[in-house]
Amino acid sequence: ISGNEFDSLGDGLDSVLGKNENQKDVEALKNLNSYLDSLSGINFEKESERSIKEVRGDIYSNIQDRINDIENAFNLSFDEMNSSYNKTKDTDKYSVIYSGGHFKDSDINSNYDYDVKGLMYMRDIDGQVYGEKYGYSLGFAVSDFDFENSSSKEKVYSLRSGLHNVKSFMNNKVSLLTTFDITYNRHKSEREMLLDRKYKLSLIHI
Repeated sequence: ISGNEFDSLGDGLDSVLGKNENQKDVEALKNLNSYLDSLSGINFEKESERSIKEVRGDIYSNIQDRINDIENAFNLSFDEMNSSYNKTKDTDKYSVIYSGGHFKDSDINSNYDYDVKGLMYMRDIDGQVYGEKYGYSLGFAVSDFDFENSSSKEKVYSLRSGLHNVKSFMNNKVSLLTTFDITYNRHKSEREMLLDRKYKLSLIHI
């Protein structure tokens, strides 16, 4: 490994080999070195680049995009309930969350299919002026992400709570929506790495 881009990664791998604390990690790196040493020319370059991306975890580097997928599903559900009209005062609203699609990032070759399923609740309280309201919302969702060209998968459990306020102007012709939301995500990943052979590990992060 050469170049400033990989200095930190190289130092990290060297420290794993030097400490010898986790023999499985040490054995995997030594086997990878032996495998790469057996190659030459363009095969060595391609396999070295691919292995570095596997170790570095490039397929997970777009975690912000996956979080946005979840947030967009919550937002669609919230907008649906907020825009629904009900003549009764102080209403309770429910919405089923279901969203899915395909994500592609050509820069790091990270593609995945996803679906988000859950339930959202909203409490709307009428204000003193007609057309104005405020309240809170609670949501729960389970999201599945399946990565292409790999058996790596990720499941995310999400909780979202929020406050909202709607203020009307110009005889209800214009309204201002203000929201404050907090989302908690718990990620459970089943990751597959193809180095000299296939390695699998489980990760949980928040």
